[in-house]
Amino acid sequence: MIDNVKQILRQVVMSKDKTTPTQSGLEVNILQFLYEYLLKASESQLIVVRSSLLSLMKEGLQLNFPPALFLLLVILRSYVQNIPLQEDKKVRKELQVMCFHFVLLWSK
Repeated sequence: MIDNVKQILRQVVMSKDKTTPTQSGLEVNILQFLYEYLLKASESQLIVVRSSLLSLMKEGLQLNFPPALFLLLVILRSYVQNIPLQEDKKVRKELQVMCFHFVLLWSK
């Protein structure tokens, strides 16, 4: 599922005309769907999709559309709040780096 979302977002990033309403609506709608889907996922499911989700976040940072970027940040916040406390330092570091990139992006 997350890989399909990533593929759709990749197509939007690669398209030459990013101003058409269909494309911007598509990326926002698919991210809203993913957000709702992840809200209903169990903790164990969230742990399983961690690497795919972080990969999606990294690719999503290339989007140049504030509503889509905001939804990615909302998804990341929701994910961090709903997973159990991670003892693995690598996992914590990955999440911290992703949050840092979003902060940098929004501070521009």
